[in-house]
Amino acid sequence: MLEGDYTIVLEDCIPIVYAPMELFRGKRVVSMLDFVEWINGRVFPPERVGAKELLKELGLDEYRPFAIAKETKACLMEDPYGVAFTEGDNYREDTVRGAAGFPDMIVVEHLLELKAKDN
Repeated sequence: MLEGDYTIVLEDCIPIVYAPMELFRGKRVVSMLDFVEWINGRVFPPERVGAKELLKELGLDEYRPFAIAKETKACLMEDPYGVAFTEGDNYREDTVRGAAGFPDMIVVEHLLELKAKDN
């Protein structure tokens, strides 16, 4: 996990309309806490029917929202956003929307630049 105080910055070349509205709320900079809270809202709830089976399918032994998000790329069927946690992450191969044949859309990693806050 990252150490220090970080912000998530929407790159200038990306129009705000292409950013996840519920994360950026019209801003170009959000805190890492806001990002983690957004990620946590993009995973199935622990009380979901079949949650244990889903965890097993993801290779996880317990419910940890951030770990689930890393496995699912925090991608939902309801919107086109996902997060590339590593350089090798691929929308088409690694997300439920990509696997379902939806066109490549917006992967948050490509929109954002992680910057340490100037203190």
